[in-house]
Amino acid sequence: MTDQIQIKDIDKVKLIGRKPTRSYIRMEGDTKKERYLRTLKFFILPFYRVREINRIEYDIGKTKSKRTFFRRFLTPLTLLGMGCFLFILTCAIFPNWASRFTFEEIAVWVNLEGSAYAPPSPENPLGTGQSAWDILARNIWSSRFSLQVAFLSVAIAFVLGILLGIISAYAGGWIDNILMRIVDAFVVFPALILAFLFIAIWGNKLMIIMVALGLAGIPAYARIARASALQEKNKLYVDAGKTAGASRFKIMFKHILPNAWTPLIVRVTFHLAVATLGIAGLSFLGFAVSDVPTWGWDINAARSHMYRAPWAMVWPGVWISIAALGFQLLGDGLRDALDPKLKVL
Repeated sequence: MTDQIQIKDIDKVKLIGRKPTRSYIRMEGDTKKERYLRTLKFFILPFYRVREINRIEYDIGKTKSKRTFFRRFLTPLTLLGMGCFLFILTCAIFPNWASRFTFEEIAVWVNLEGSAYAPPSPENPLGTGQSAWDILARNIWSSRFSLQVAFLSVAIAFVLGILLGIISAYAGGWIDNILMRIVDAFVVFPALILAFLFIAIWGNKLMIIMVALGLAGIPAYARIARASALQEKNKLYVDAGKTAGASRFKIMFKHILPNAWTPLIVRVTFHLAVATLGIAGLSFLGFAVSDVPTWGWDINAARSHMYRAPWAMVWPGVWISIAALGFQLLGDGLRDALDPKLKVL
């Protein structure tokens, strides 16, 4: 190893021109004695590394890692999923801009002038449904309700599941057994059955549906967080944190949790697809909130007219498929980018 290293653009170094066509660098604070000492260490110590070179290699590795992540993530199927998600998200955030009908004009209790279940026309591109609602406007406004319930229910499951999983893995012993038995109790009840139970007890309200779907999703997050935390809790950085006097809360949520994010983030995207289908199923069975437009409710209302006006059933189903497909493809892309070993060929 020589005292001069050829590179192009690196911060915190002093450039010393030796030749007009080549550039060399010298480390800051470098003296002739330090250069001889460093050269001697390089030949004597087999694993000796210059600290500044390690820092440079680390910075280059981070940049290369980011480029590798985006190269793995930006696949055709992932871009398709991102397009589907952005389409549904735009409809949910800007329904007034995406539709010429207001919420009051397509609400359940409104009867508009016109023909119910009329075929597509310039005024109604996708046709009309029950009470002469515009199907396009109904689907756009249904996106807001469906994504609202899906995101909030996933947030409830995500937060509570991570708390249970991390605490259970780090504490161990009888605390781990008790928390995991509570999680197993939730596994017994499927999401829709638990939602039926909550709705029967507390009524058909938006908050009740979100809480029911959120509680049903806790076991998956708790088990994933626990498994990831068990792998991380025995590593050296956790022991170093304990030796430094870090509190249990800091070790669990500042050191262990950031290193266990990958499977949890992937699970969020898949859970959003499941929650979207669950909301559609509840509304199809008549258990959703009756005063807001939903895809499942529209499909249920059009069942008796499926041969005379199939568009009234098909288009809400298309919207459900777009939402679920977008979340699933995004989840596949994140999984392949964050953990290439799990990539499905």
